[in-house]
Amino acid sequence: MPVSLIRCDFVRFYKSIYVIITYMEFKLTNHITYHMSGKFIADSDQWTHYTRSLTDYELMVVTNGTLFIEDEKQRYTVNEGEYLLMSPCKIQKGFKNSRCSFYWLHVWHNNTESGTANISIPVQSKLQNLERIIILLKQLQDSDKRYHNEKLNSILAQAIFAEIEQQVSFNTHEPSIYSQDHLLEEIKEYVKWHLQENIKVWQIARYFGYNEKYLTTLFHSTTGTALKQYILQSKMEQAKIQLTDKTTQIAQIAYNLGFEDSHNFSNAFKKLTGLSPKAYRENYGKEKINREK
Repeated sequence: MPVSLIRCDFVRFYKSIYVIITYMEFKLTNHITYHMSGKFIADSDQWTHYTRSLTDYELMVVTNGTLFIEDEKQRYTVNEGEYLLMSPCKIQKGFKNSRCSFYWLHVWHNNTESGTANISIPVQSKLQNLERIIILLKQLQDSDKRYHNEKLNSILAQAIFAEIEQQVSFNTHEPSIYSQDHLLEEIKEYVKWHLQENIKVWQIARYFGYNEKYLTTLFHSTTGTALKQYILQSKMEQAKIQLTDKTTQIAQIAYNLGFEDSHNFSNAFKKLTGLSPKAYRENYGKEKINREK
């Protein structure tokens, strides 16, 4: 995206002192203009999208059930985890009853604007990571309610389409060696920042938009360690750090690391280290204190 920077110096009077504040102005080429957005939840199995003329572009991201909708040219069946982007049409309507829920986003688009910041996505496709799109849509809705700023909303809307473009590209290309290495580092970072949760492998796979079997095979073949085992090892390494702190109760450490109770935590810790949490604390906690002295 072409960006031009303009340096602007403003003088402000603050508490009897003149302060020079420097601003950097970004000139953005923006083809997408925000109109409105929201979330729809059908209240029965008999719901059908009503008939209307669509005067702008509408993005629909289905989060539950199946959406059956058509225009004057084509019918679309949009399942959970998929999106549909409909262009302006004379007739937009449902063609079959269903109970479903979906986020919707209306934007205007000026095809006559010049520039190189193009976003290209299929009319309909499955999303690799539905949660990421939902987060962006919620941020957009919050921005609209909080600020009512069309410029900010339009930038956030454009970010949603850019995210979809990236996710769809992963659908059609096998990850390169570089992207595999990057993915493994991202997984390790995810585990690091979610140690306090009861992390499941399928949750990690879903978060990064990959098949669970593919992800576990890739991780094991590259690192030599099963992903489930890596999660447990990471938790136990953190447990060792907390156990050398004499003020933290073992039950609290178990809770901090996402275990249901201290008994399960103690069994897992002893199986991996050969020592109970209490024995580890007695041996290595004293050693740490002696070193610090």
